[in-house]
Amino acid sequence: MNSPGAYSMDKFFCIPELVRITCSFGEPEDNAHLALTCRTLFAYAIPAAWTSVSGVCQLLLLLNNSTSSIREDSKGEFCELKLPEILNEAHTTRFNFYAPFVTSLDIFKYQDDRISILNPQPLIQFANVRELLPNLKCLELTTDWKRRFNCVFWTNIFACRSLLEVNIPSSSDCEREFISDAAASGLTSTLQRRSSHIQKLTFFSHRNSPVDEEENLLDRNFNHDRTPMHTFLPQFTSLTTINGSIGLLESPALLALGSLPELKHLAVLYPMEDDIPEPDPTVLPPGSFPKLDTLTLTNVVEHTADFIWTMPALVTRLQSLTINFQPPYNQEDETGWILQSLIPLICTHSPHIKEMVLEFNYTIFDAKEERYICNFSETAFDALAKLKLTHLEVLHARMVGEALTDRLVNTWPQIEVLRWTHQLVKVPQLSQFTKRLPKLKRLALSIDLNSFPDKCDANALVDITHPELRAIESDFHGLGSLDGISAAELFVYLRKLVPHAKLEPLEAAYLESDLSLERKLDLACAMSINLMEMYIDIIRTHQAKEPDPASGGCLPTADESTSTQAAAIWNAVRNYTRDIILAKRDKLEQTASEQTSH
Repeated sequence: MNSPGAYSMDKFFCIPELVRITCSFGEPEDNAHLALTCRTLFAYAIPAAWTSVSGVCQLLLLLNNSTSSIREDSKGEFCELKLPEILNEAHTTRFNFYAPFVTSLDIFKYQDDRISILNPQPLIQFANVRELLPNLKCLELTTDWKRRFNCVFWTNIFACRSLLEVNIPSSSDCEREFISDAAASGLTSTLQRRSSHIQKLTFFSHRNSPVDEEENLLDRNFNHDRTPMHTFLPQFTSLTTINGSIGLLESPALLALGSLPELKHLAVLYPMEDDIPEPDPTVLPPGSFPKLDTLTLTNVVEHTADFIWTMPALVTRLQSLTINFQPPYNQEDETGWILQSLIPLICTHSPHIKEMVLEFNYTIFDAKEERYICNFSETAFDALAKLKLTHLEVLHARMVGEALTDRLVNTWPQIEVLRWTHQLVKVPQLSQFTKRLPKLKRLALSIDLNSFPDKCDANALVDITHPELRAIESDFHGLGSLDGISAAELFVYLRKLVPHAKLEPLEAAYLESDLSLERKLDLACAMSINLMEMYIDIIRTHQAKEPDPASGGCLPTADESTSTQAAAIWNAVRNYTRDIILAKRDKLEQTASEQTSH
């Protein structure tokens, strides 16, 4: 098992190995008793644990006489494996026992993992005569080291008839993540031969990516003629989802994809380049893309997507569309193209869209920098209004005007998800959404918490209850600054308006909290509203009347009103959280001062 300087297996995977070692020294009678004792472990727990394996080394170290060591080079640490020179039944007994349990395998345990095999030929020969993981359904290669992850090698080793999904994801700084066209050819060629029933395929290639044969040494064990990837695509007749790079929008690939009878979702990731050539429109034969209903475009820049909506066979039947735009280099010109040209074009030629996601700043968020917010236009809104949407997300954009709230609540009466995350609304306006959108399940807006009346009657503000809404998302700026009375009124108002909804901070709020202690307080207070009913139930159940020093007073008794109880709980939670945050800030300042003085 694990030894100093060797690859560390997950502890759960070591349990059966401990049992095996114990049995090797035991008497048959003792082993029989141990087998009965561990029957549940082997019948249920072990198969469940080995269903999903993260880190291929955990499997390869099951081969007898395999060894591992942690090496280091200029790039950092990596795992070096040495396999037996011959893999026969004597070496593969343990591997063969666990292999049928594995249905999902991620080659890399961590995103910064690198793996080297000193003698890969025994493994290649072993994989040529049998399917190593006969029940494998999902193969993933999740790593930051695209120049050294040997995707062709690992696909050849583990591709099998049962394989349904291959996932080689990319991050948003995607140019360095793309594999070469040669690697893409080898990958699709292997899958076409050995896993032709694959249903989901994700990988990103680019003609400008270097071949990297010197770094992807394991890939060099498999020779291929570099036939273009699109040549193999028509063979994947079971494919339902493909997620790849802009090459999928070029004529040869589009013609191949259009012939696939089951393809439902096409996702395209554009490279991070200043000047991306727009592919020419493709004349698609009648009947192309018979089931395509979902399209995702990521990292789109100016005038690189218009041509898509000149191909009716590709876009007419779309029901779901997601477009993530890069932040503009020239804000006025580029957003003008999106708002005045592209969105109206989309809504005209894809009239059946029911789910729409538009993100206007698809970049890694840096809480230290001000994020670009698009000024959404009337023209774009009027175009969206023509669609019968049930799901709409408009991220990093806002509109101005008093009438906007009325337009939002009256335009799409069947909507279930409405996320316009930077659109400012006042607290009393939330009741308009609940009154006119009966199917709404998730609502995301920028809620102005200062707009809540100082003294209000929640019963007067709430004339309808919306039991369907499950989540209200917002940045919750300033929530931690509310006093107990205001917070209690807000809690009572929300519980009457949306009794089953939870407050969910937007992702950006969590990122901001890493830099701002005040934002940490806002998030803590949002969670306290979600837990308020539980706190009140505890008080009512246990009749808690003892003073709590952290609250600055006495906790409420069970016979006090809900508002009074909520106000006292709010003050206790806020004061306690604020004390912790201030103590942490003081400690950080003290540490910084000491480092400066030294």
